[in-house]
Amino acid sequence: MGLDFTAPDGDPVRLVAAYCVPDSAKNEYLREISGLVRMVFKSPRADPLRQLADQPSSEAARDYLLGWLGAVPGV
Repeated sequence: MGLDFTAPDGDPVRLVAAYCVPDSAKNEYLREISGLVRMVFKSPRADPLRQLADQPSSEAARDYLLGWLGAVPGV
């Protein structure tokens, strides 16, 4: 299940991240986003974002993220 977001691949969108960043924190935001991208590319898990989207609750998603962070070398 997901939202029709007119994605290029035609698949429904199942995971959305939003940031509200004050002008004074732009650099911190960029570091966080680049860290997330590194996590995705270095992840030993198969399709980690889909696994995150499949978590049954926000608590399970948090636990998954924390475990994922611990499993990715160099992040």
